[in-house]
Amino acid sequence: EDGSRSYFFPNGFAFYTYGLALFDSEIDFEQLKEDYFSHAYGEDWKEVVAFFEKMGQCFDHKYLAGELSADKKVGQYYNPAMAEKLRAVKGIAEEFTPFVQAHKNMPFRSQTVSYRILNRYLEYVCGISEVLILKSLGAGKEAKELFTKFLADFGKYELEMERWYDLFNLGNAFYKRVLKNEGERVDYGVDA
Repeated sequence: EDGSRSYFFPNGFAFYTYGLALFDSEIDFEQLKEDYFSHAYGEDWKEVVAFFEKMGQCFDHKYLAGELSADKKVGQYYNPAMAEKLRAVKGIAEEFTPFVQAHKNMPFRSQTVSYRILNRYLEYVCGISEVLILKSLGAGKEAKELFTKFLADFGKYELEMERWYDLFNLGNAFYKRVLKNEGERVDYGVDA
């Protein structure tokens, strides 16, 4: 944990949990979750948690770590079954968008900011899922091209979200891990 605030995208729940658990390792997770999300998103916090749980079912951590290849000869991220899970992302995001839009102006500034970041996150997960669908189907070159376009397009929000989101770290992680081919020079999309 490096204390970076730029990883609070789409929210800081992981850091909040980490910080409180340092002082009380037996703290109840459900109480932590309710405390954080109710303050960040207001009285409708349970709908936000349900949304993140649906997203969690689409984005498998082991897949993102390169541990679920269906055929390592094809590639570390080759897994057509993951494409099916990832295709659900766009529909989940579209279904959740009216809820987020209805909450974009909240009674407390922190809640307003939380929902506005969540609105950007909806666009983010749709873009990232499309890249990962291509990668999971073995279309690495196309995935890299699409990611480069996504990074440029989503980069327009960096100034707006720089307190919570780090575009360079996203590019670094994807180009270095997910989209890198063996023996290929890594291009971070930034002029040196």
